[in-house]
Amino acid sequence: SYSENNILKSKSPRARVRFNSVQTSCIIDEGSELCCIDHNFAKENNIYFSRTLESAVGAGSNAMKLMGETNEPVILYVPSSSKSAVRWSLGKCIVVLNLGCPILIGEPGKALNNIRTDPINKSISTVDISGNPTTIPYADKLIPQTNMFLCRSDSLIAVYPGTDISVEIPSHFNNSEKLF
Repeated sequence: SYSENNILKSKSPRARVRFNSVQTSCIIDEGSELCCIDHNFAKENNIYFSRTLESAVGAGSNAMKLMGETNEPVILYVPSSSKSAVRWSLGKCIVVLNLGCPILIGEPGKALNNIRTDPINKSISTVDISGNPTTIPYADKLIPQTNMFLCRSDSLIAVYPGTDISVEIPSHFNNSEKLF
């Protein structure tokens, strides 16, 4: 709870989102002029990007290390109780080294997708793909980047130590350093 004798502090609104098949989260930044994605998130999810002419500064006028801009618009899907899907298009995004979160939605993304945050109720109002209003709760915390998939055999087999098996790895894991 807040007291006038304390420093007022609150985290920026977060939302759970899906990019392609990856569950992740984003921060909705009330003051950002750009929509951004983290460089590692881009690499891990095969988001291709090219050089950018944009420049940006972070909080405290600190320079941000821009790696480029996405070649294609970034599209997110948002879980909601709406009968229709909630889809946020962020347009082309700036790719930032060590962004601090997988995806940051700035003012342009908020405006384009009719995103409004309510810090009192800790909720996000937006519209689904049919234009119907819907509300989603803030995500409690950032979801760590987890690129996981489940392998299933099409036949019943037993795998013993020393047994070789062949598993087709999804393409978005091609640049992964570790696979378990």
